[in-house]
Amino acid sequence: MKSKQTPTYLELPHYPNAFIGRSHHIQAIHHRLQEKGTRLITLLGPGGIGKTRLALKVAEEAQALFTDGVLFVPLDTVEEAELMGFYIAQQLGIKSQSKQEWLAEVIAHLRDKNLLLMLDNLEQIIDAALQIDQLIKHCPNIQVLVTSRIVLDLSYELEYPLDGLSRPNANLFPGPSDLVKFDAIQLFVQKAQTSKPSFKLSEDNAPSIVEICQKLDGLPLPIELAAARVKLFPPKTILLRLEQSLQLLKTKSRDVIPRHQTIRNTIQWSYDLLDPDEQQLFQQLSFFRSGFNLHTLSALYPDRDIVDLVESFISKSLIVQMEAAGEEARFRMLKLIRDYGLQLLAGQPQTKAFYRSYALFFAQLVQAGQNLAAGLSYQQWIEKLGVEYEDIMAALNWLSQHEPKVAIKTATILWRFHLHRGFLEEGLQMINAMLCLPIEQELDRANLLEGAGLLAQNRGNYQQAKDFFKEGLEYWKKSEHQGQIAKALNNLGWSEWRLGNYGHSRSYSENALDIAKSLEDRQGQAKSMNNLAWTYMNEGLYEIVEALQREILSIQRQEKAKRGIAFAQTNLGWALFRMGKMDEAVPLVDEAIALFDELEHQQLKSFARAIRAEGLYLMQEMPAASQLLQTQCIPQFIKIGDLWAVGFCSLLMGRIYFEQRNYRQAEEYWNQALATYRQTEDRYGKAGAYIHLSRLHWVLKQQQTASQELDQGIELAAALGALHLLKEGYEELAKRSDEQEDLAMCLQHLTVADHYAQSLGSYQYQIFRDQVKPLIRVVSSGLNSNLDQPTKGIGRHWQQADRFLAKPIKEQELLEGMAQLFGKAFQEAVSPAKPSDPIVEQVQALIENHLAEVDFSIADLCHEIGLSHSQLHRRLHAQTGQSISKFIRSIRLKRAKELLADPKIPIAAVAIDTGFKDPDYFYRVFKQTFHLTPGAFRRQSLQQK
Repeated sequence: MKSKQTPTYLELPHYPNAFIGRSHHIQAIHHRLQEKGTRLITLLGPGGIGKTRLALKVAEEAQALFTDGVLFVPLDTVEEAELMGFYIAQQLGIKSQSKQEWLAEVIAHLRDKNLLLMLDNLEQIIDAALQIDQLIKHCPNIQVLVTSRIVLDLSYELEYPLDGLSRPNANLFPGPSDLVKFDAIQLFVQKAQTSKPSFKLSEDNAPSIVEICQKLDGLPLPIELAAARVKLFPPKTILLRLEQSLQLLKTKSRDVIPRHQTIRNTIQWSYDLLDPDEQQLFQQLSFFRSGFNLHTLSALYPDRDIVDLVESFISKSLIVQMEAAGEEARFRMLKLIRDYGLQLLAGQPQTKAFYRSYALFFAQLVQAGQNLAAGLSYQQWIEKLGVEYEDIMAALNWLSQHEPKVAIKTATILWRFHLHRGFLEEGLQMINAMLCLPIEQELDRANLLEGAGLLAQNRGNYQQAKDFFKEGLEYWKKSEHQGQIAKALNNLGWSEWRLGNYGHSRSYSENALDIAKSLEDRQGQAKSMNNLAWTYMNEGLYEIVEALQREILSIQRQEKAKRGIAFAQTNLGWALFRMGKMDEAVPLVDEAIALFDELEHQQLKSFARAIRAEGLYLMQEMPAASQLLQTQCIPQFIKIGDLWAVGFCSLLMGRIYFEQRNYRQAEEYWNQALATYRQTEDRYGKAGAYIHLSRLHWVLKQQQTASQELDQGIELAAALGALHLLKEGYEELAKRSDEQEDLAMCLQHLTVADHYAQSLGSYQYQIFRDQVKPLIRVVSSGLNSNLDQPTKGIGRHWQQADRFLAKPIKEQELLEGMAQLFGKAFQEAVSPAKPSDPIVEQVQALIENHLAEVDFSIADLCHEIGLSHSQLHRRLHAQTGQSISKFIRSIRLKRAKELLADPKIPIAAVAIDTGFKDPDYFYRVFKQTFHLTPGAFRRQSLQQK
């Protein structure tokens, strides 16, 4: 039965603007009020977080639970704890003259009541907690709801800390229509429209508003104060000014209590409640950007009881506990509170000593990773640095100005973290700053140059990377550190591969491989072989790639190197996809993705997904491939700054859209890929982009543009020896010749395309043959006896390819290829082949008979054949296009290739047995002719067997 002595409901304060959000908090607190045993709930949080508004909303919702209603008691102006009873008595209408009697009167009045007592803003009279305890113990049917920045520390107190309003991620958010679903955005818009009725959320201002709400931690009061400024500034300007001053967040509204009229006043209110030691620590904690844990504070403040101090700051709502990132709890200051602390910290005498301790602590954290190899400990180090990254960079900045030696030592290790996490631009900026400092030890500079090269390379700046690596190599050569020399050579090999200089790439990588073998460095060997494998990948020699990657994967598994295993599986899967071995490729790449996710290697986990997307494309699962590229690959690569990967994915997206006949999107992606490859000077990427764009423009009847692009693409592919691109280019030429009814050119181009296709392996060759069946039928039916010179006019592309490729196409090979493609129809169409020159045959036989005689000269040859030097030269050049010396050398090299197939014969012996006096000269000539060293040719031959 309701009491008649007091009203059942005392009117609660009313706010004209609508209450926004917090529905989950309202439900949770309402539920706790209904639980038996709940006597005291304290809503905790810093000033401006909306404790009072939430408590009033809870009170409105909870009225039905209390027969005697809700009693609201504002305490924001009370400065003495003893006065709390007086203010409660005032709200109850009790008259009393004695201080000592106020609380007793209130207890007597409420002893039999069933009501919710709401005490608002209790922190400045926190000693009143004992009076609340007396009320609760003597009034069994009341429940108390308190708002405070400080806990009451009563045993039965239920602490309910508040966080900011929901807000979207500043880097990834929906369009304006969906943004208002977030409470912080809705509040900003509501307040902005109160100040400026014409204000609207738009595509232009949405990013700035989202960032404002993020920077203000979703705190309602700061958001309202910032939004009120839209009548003076657009959101973009408000965001800029927020970075400069807290004074932007103020109001002149008369109905706002003084300490809420500026955020600075609100924070200062809490700061003034601290004792001097706490104030000093508060200032220093504001310097932490990434938050902090008890371990860090204990190291920096060994003479303080850190646990008690942290608990004190939490209880006063000056720091909050972060979401757990591991077993150890982390804490942070809200940004506005931290900004206030930084302003106070700047002028303190003890600040310099604190900065030094702070900087050295984080430098030691980085340097702990100096000798860590890839593995669990290394991954833990990476994760720890990731948590502390902002503070590490702040420490490095301080050290570079005050203790540059320590800064340089730290940076020589820290770039590895930047590379691992994909912070490429940040890492390069850091190293460039360090290289401007005085560096006493040359190997420190070499380490920094290695990091700069790797970061630049992963950003697509291949020439810049090459320059860094070359400079670093000189320092390592001085040190005679063979392991580092091999590493530098491998890095140069990778850069040269990216630039399309495959001969240089192989040379660097093979030299590095020889050093790694001599050092029994398994990881070094794996890296060298991987360089070689990627070179073969660009050439389309997928079977060689498969063999190399299987060997690399075996090494990584023996070494139990997770990152190496995942990378080898990705690369092996890539080759298998292109060979049609989908059943084996899919699980390999999927396992690699899972491993990279576990290792949190941002760049490589996106790369593995890109390879998975190519597999989906090859399996004709276009929607899945497109979604993977657009959602999980391209945005991440753009964010990281990996231009090679952006180009790779853009090229693949263009192929998907082209096959779907969405030519506008295909052109957009291929143009993006071409622009990216031009920026990075990637000749292989440019060749592919030109060929694809040419195909598109031919379909769109833009023949002149298409012809120019195809010329550029094939020229680049021929110079590189990129067999699969040459196959695609000549296949496209054959189709166009057919459309133009030029049978002879179609025959030639199709035969060249077939030649290159055969080098790509059985799967790719079968795909090619299926695609060109219609063309083969057309050419076969059109062949006639007038086709007397089927290889005439084959064109400059073939000649260029013949000059650059490791296995050049000879005219006789083309004739054989035509015969194989078109069979009987071709044999009947061509005139009989010319008989060979008997003099040339005699010269060849003489050279072969005297092959091992290193002193057998051209003069001896002329004497035995019975011709002068000039006569023999003219005869040979007319029939072979070669001089006498080149003809002799070609026969010797041909025999050398046969002997190299036997691994038992030393390479030096092969040189002597084929008439070369100097093995070094043999090495150089062999490499110049075949673009492979003798050793590499031997390994390739054995792998092919």
